[in-house]
Amino acid sequence: MRALRESAWDKLTRLMLHRTRIQKLLTLDFRIARLIKTRDKKILALSMGAQTMLAFVDLLGILLIGLVGSLSVNGIQSKANNEDFTFRLLDAIGLSGFSFQQQVFALSAATVILFMFKTLASLWITKRTILFVALRGPKFSSTILEYLFAGSAKRVNQYSQQELIQATTVGVQSLTSGIIGNSVNIVSDFLLLIFLGIGLTIFNPSLSISAVILFTGIGLLLNKLMKKKAFSAGSQEMKLQVEGNQKLTELLDSYREAVVRNTSQNFILSIEDSRFGVSGAVASKTFMPYISKYVMEASMILGCFAIAGVQFALFDAKTAIMGLAIFLGAASRIAPAILRIQQALIQINGHLGQATLTIDLLSQANAPAQNIVRKGKSAPLFSHDDFSPSIRIENLLFKYSDENSFEIWIQSLKIEPGSHVAFVGPSGSGKSTIVDLILGIQNPSDGQVLISGVSPMESFQKFPGATAYVPQKISIANRSLRENILLGYSLSDSFDAQVIKALSIVGLTDFLKSLEGGLDAALGESGFKISGGQRQRIGIARALFTNPKLIVLDEATSSLDAQTEDDLSFSIKNLKGEVTVISIAHRLSTVKDADLVIYVSNGQILAMGSFEEVRAAVPDFDNQAQLMGL
Repeated sequence: MRALRESAWDKLTRLMLHRTRIQKLLTLDFRIARLIKTRDKKILALSMGAQTMLAFVDLLGILLIGLVGSLSVNGIQSKANNEDFTFRLLDAIGLSGFSFQQQVFALSAATVILFMFKTLASLWITKRTILFVALRGPKFSSTILEYLFAGSAKRVNQYSQQELIQATTVGVQSLTSGIIGNSVNIVSDFLLLIFLGIGLTIFNPSLSISAVILFTGIGLLLNKLMKKKAFSAGSQEMKLQVEGNQKLTELLDSYREAVVRNTSQNFILSIEDSRFGVSGAVASKTFMPYISKYVMEASMILGCFAIAGVQFALFDAKTAIMGLAIFLGAASRIAPAILRIQQALIQINGHLGQATLTIDLLSQANAPAQNIVRKGKSAPLFSHDDFSPSIRIENLLFKYSDENSFEIWIQSLKIEPGSHVAFVGPSGSGKSTIVDLILGIQNPSDGQVLISGVSPMESFQKFPGATAYVPQKISIANRSLRENILLGYSLSDSFDAQVIKALSIVGLTDFLKSLEGGLDAALGESGFKISGGQRQRIGIARALFTNPKLIVLDEATSSLDAQTEDDLSFSIKNLKGEVTVISIAHRLSTVKDADLVIYVSNGQILAMGSFEEVRAAVPDFDNQAQLMGL
């Protein structure tokens, strides 16, 4: 056994492990391996073990091919030596008493059956493995999104929208099927080569060394020449895909400006350039396997002549033909395996270029410090008896970064249940950042914010639907009116009464009646079928859908005309005493009746009190109110 471990095959195997870093791939990349759950690793190991066991079937089939070759020589020479290895083997398997033709037929049929069984079994195992690995993808995507939404806005905002889309779609596919799936197949094929190599070494060391040197040498050379190109092509494809998608999104979002400014063609040509780059990268990746295929085919032809020459030079005709037959049989299994390994390595390098961000995000999400708890779907609640719509802020400090001198500082602030509190001040003063801190979208550098006695995120999870937020820019999906109100909740007709009630509060009853299809009417991509005012009202109706006790309005009435704004403000005012309203507004007419007006400048609260008290305390605010005729 010791001699077997020190065989030439093993030495070459260790050399291949060192030079191509397959040892790293056998355990997968450390970071990637940590992303796979222990149970999944066991299943993948079982798959690789099954593929390895099938290598014995390959080896047996190859030896039968050699036996047919040896038997053919005896048949051609019309002689039989009852003492040679071939006769003893035929006698051992019970074929010595049959005619030459019967022996050849039986051995050939057995070889075909063995190879077919192995091929079909490998195909079935590979299919199940690929499906198993692919089904890990949705979990990876969910893990990334849960990680992003469990943190502050800073975590999400460090990536572009297109980068996150790419990371959770194409990136996840590249990681699962492209990297993990190919790595599993590499390990299986590599173990197959080791198994076949050991068997051939025992039978014919010179034949084993010749096959290994030929095929592994070619495989290593091809991998060295193409792996960098594959990674570069994958990275380029991802970069240009994100860039092109970003340009397309910008064009669609700025359709009117692009038409008026006559810049749409500039966008189109820029997108075209990105697509040309993507097409070139994809074509390069697609062509690489063909290079390997044709090089390996040529190598097999040259190898046959080289091996034949060596065998006939060193051995008698019978042994040489048997060795050549075994080489041809082994080459039919070894060459495809090495070709699959080499192509899989190229694909892995290409997919690594596309999955880099995905791997980074998953590594961050799986860090022990994150401790993200997976939750099920939440359902809307319309009663919030245990929720107190009160807010307490204590010693709140927020800084964007050490390099940015701007900071928010609030020593103490308490917002009573049922009150209307308005934040006012010049643009860039920090009003929206304060709201983000209240909503838990940003995490304070120091101090705390409490909603109903707990942190904002805890409050949202403990009392779902009790808090609502209306942004300045309302997002409208290309879905029905009902779905745009429910947005995020499961679609159900049982909520129609609540949807209609919310639409009624914001004055959209007549609009609903005018729609063909009612709640089922589609609003179009980005809501192109509705006006800006209707869009804003739908956003407010969406917030009111769950009967919240705390509503945060961030310039929520900016797209409404004066009369509609007054009507909506009146509707919100009627909620006073039952609902706490926090609003940010530049149009001071909407906040003149607020219980508490807070004037913010450069991240600091300069004054707070009634509308008139703040006017008296802050001359700039008084001037602004006078300009608006208040």
